[in-house]
Amino acid sequence: MIIVFLTSIYFPLISSHFSFPQFILEKKLFNLLYKSPAPDKMQNPQFAPIFSKNNQKGMASFINSSINKNARICFYEWALVAELPPLVDRVFYPYPRCRENDTLIVGPYQKGDYAINNVNYPKLIEKLCKRILYANTMYTACLIKQY
Repeated sequence: MIIVFLTSIYFPLISSHFSFPQFILEKKLFNLLYKSPAPDKMQNPQFAPIFSKNNQKGMASFINSSINKNARICFYEWALVAELPPLVDRVFYPYPRCRENDTLIVGPYQKGDYAINNVNYPKLIEKLCKRILYANTMYTACLIKQY
């Protein structure tokens, strides 16, 4: 009898919308809040943007299928594209620790909707990249030039 009573109380709670949380803010509003007039988007507002899962999957697929497991993958300066290493089970290195013909990943804080105001993406690619290997709206992978 007690089990029937507890089941009748807890089952509706477990199967309700409380057990399947959803975002309160729509993505459009979230992006509008993110594009605040703060000079450095990394500091304000105090939340992270929602990166496109399709773009992440595309870049992860490219890395897994086209970059040798022993090759170094690099990120430029502070923009470490932290969302990618767990997806591809690889270690990414800071740009100064890489050599010519290693792969450089330029990410969402350097291009696209979430680019930091003072980053000049075309100039960055021209300065660092020998040849672009893969690109989508959030990521670019290229071979590093000799420096």
